[in-house]
Order: sequence, then C-alpha cells, then structure tokens
Amino acid sequence: TPIMEKPPVFYHTMGKVKYYYGETWPLPQTKFTPYYFASEKGANSADGDGRLQMEIPTDGKAFDKYDYDPADPVPCRSGIVISPGDSLRQSQEVVECRNDVLVYSTDVLEKNVTVVGPIEVNLWAASSAMDTDFTAKLVDVREDGSTYNITEGIIRCRFREGLDRAKPLIPGAIYCYQINMGGTGMVFQKGHKIRVEIASSNFPKHDRNMNTGHAIGEDAEGIVAHQTIYHDADHPSYIMLPIQPEAINGSTSLKNLPKLLNGSWYMISSPLPRPIKEFYIVWRINGWSVTGEKSSRPQKWPDMGRKQT
Repeated sequence: TPIMEKPPVFYHTMGKVKYYYGETWPLPQTKFTPYYFASEKGANSADGDGRLQMEIPTDGKAFDKYDYDPADPVPCRSGIVISPGDSLRQSQEVVECRNDVLVYSTDVLEKNVTVVGPIEVNLWAASSAMDTDFTAKLVDVREDGSTYNITEGIIRCRFREGLDRAKPLIPGAIYCYQINMGGTGMVFQKGHKIRVEIASSNFPKHDRNMNTGHAIGEDAEGIVAHQTIYHDADHPSYIMLPIQPEAINGSTSLKNLPKLLNGSWYMISSPLPRPIKEFYIVWRINGWSVTGEKSSRPQKWPDMGRKQT
C-alpha cells in the first residue's frame, strides 16, 4: 500500500509489543482516566504507603512532605544521559529507596491496562523556596517487584505560566502544576502495578534547581527546599492516563513498514525478557521482509538510532 494511503499515526506498545496505525493523535477511542494520589502515613520511598486510586481521596493523610537538597539530587535512571551506552529502560531501585522521592502505586492489576497517548500529572504542591522543580515519572512494577521507567516530565516552577512569564513562588503558597510527560504506548500486564514517582530533581538529565530564585548558573550553592504535595478532596493530585480498550484495531507488523524504507538501516533498542538486559538490533528492510542482527553493543555515536544510508 502506498505510504500516502496509510493512516497518519504509526505507533507501538511496550509491555506487549505490537505495532499499530491510527487516524488521529490522541487515538479517538482514548478514555482519559485520572489516577489519584493518596497515602495514610506517608508516600516517602517504596517503603511508604502511597497509593494510586480511581477515586478522589476523602480520608487518610491530606499531603506528603519531603526535603529537596540540591547538594544531593535524585540520580537519573532513565534514558541516554551521558553515555550513548546508557539503557533507555533502567531499574528504579536506587531512586525509590530515597525519602525525597514519593511513590504512589496501584493495587496489583487484575487485567492488562493499555496506555497509549499523552501523559500529564496534575500536581498540587507548595514549597518553602522562591523557585524549585517538580518531577514525575511513570513506572512499571513487575510481579517480582522490579521497577522500570516508562516516561517522565519536569517543571521549573517559576515558568508555571509559560517560558516567557517567569514568576517567583510565594513560599508556602499552594499552586497547581501541570507536568507534561510526553506520549507513550505501554501495556501494563496483569499481575503488575502502575506507579508514579514524584521528586524535585532528575540529575544529570536536568540541571539542579538551586531553590534560590536567582538566574540559572548564578549560584555556586543552593538551599534546601521543604516540599509539600497535596492530595485531598480540595487539592486532588493525579496522573491522567490515556486508557485504551482491551482490543485495539489497526495492528500491523514491522514487515508492513512502507517501501520508502527499502534498504535502510535502523537501530532499535529492545529489552529481553527477565532478567531484564538491554541489547541492540539492526534491522534491514528489503521489500516486505525484515531481517535483524542482534548485537550487545550499539553503533558508534552519533549513529545509534539514526537512519543509515
């Protein structure tokens, strides 16, 4: 089929790998569903009791607190940050053991949950600082308890109304932040959990906010920010997930990629089944057939992930 006759949206899902065409983005059948943050004693670290639930919390603790110290930022465990050999999907264990990371999880899923589309966190929060950051990360929790990143986002609070309208915070005041986490396609499988991490740093992927309110790069030392995340009936913090029906129409396969790609080389990074390990496949597309060669090493930077002629 000529490429111009194909639907304009082409995407794939992780968790249960399939390829699809769609007519619009977001997909027309999408049911945007809020999953609300809640806790009883506190959501600090994976040892806390933070929950993701379908109902707006009406009881339990109304907020969670943590301190963000720019001298000890949360380490980044997602994507290519410094080395081109970094894995796109990484264990979150070293992140979720920290008390400056809030962790909210669903109950064990009784059936597959398919999430395809744009992701956003609506966060009610206050800070002791005149400027700070808030981060959000969507995580897949497997049956054995291992955790892996799916997508993430960050907001610098002074730019909460736009990059052209920097405004300092009023310390202690409650604001509502929208954290754009981009788009994704993920099947959270039965027996897994859906998880959200909230923090104030993701270093070194994003520069540390020194919490002073000064211009970027002006401070050699920062100050500790005391952060409060609200999740009561008046301040319902949540992640909005684009839920899809159990059966999505339009499934295709790599062999149906348009002939426009004939003879091209593409580098694709793919996870192996448990234990999770990253490897690389170079796909060669000829006519309607696809052949691949597995490699434990990526191509030389900066060729990885780029079309080869």
